[in-house]
Amino acid sequence: MKSPLALESNILFIDDETDLLEVLTFQIKDFVKKCFTASSASEGLKILETEKIDLVVTDFKMPEMNGVELIAAIRQLHPGIPILMLTGFREETAILKALTQDLFDVVEKPIRPEGLIQRIQNGLLEGHLLEQLSVYYLAHAKVEDRLQYEKADANEQRKQLYSMAGMLPRIRHK
Repeated sequence: MKSPLALESNILFIDDETDLLEVLTFQIKDFVKKCFTASSASEGLKILETEKIDLVVTDFKMPEMNGVELIAAIRQLHPGIPILMLTGFREETAILKALTQDLFDVVEKPIRPEGLIQRIQNGLLEGHLLEQLSVYYLAHAKVEDRLQYEKADANEQRKQLYSMAGMLPRIRHK
């Protein structure tokens, strides 16, 4: 099913395997506004600097920088953007689960197209909801609470929004 939110969204895929980028783009292109691809972390970061991206899907293991380093770099540019991390190794999944506050989801490869599409739609929805919660909070919070929120880093802001909405970050499995 095509989500109206997804149809208006731009997705960025970052993976050093160009064949996989082609497959991912082919699988998702009819469900989103536009797919951007990058075959390296630095190329992906350049796209994030120039384009409006609503969700990032990236591999964990790449030659230039690993997933943890890439997450930190993405958070510097776009603190609230949902990130879906792909991994082919179970030990990496454990590492990534420790980063749940910085990731929307962790997906072990291989993933079926319908599973990827559903996770992307869920990530876009959560990102949109957090954005709306932030706007609402800033409009309705007491001045001192709003100032404290604005001074907090992105992780702390997300925690406050999750708390306000009664949500908890989570990892979904296949």
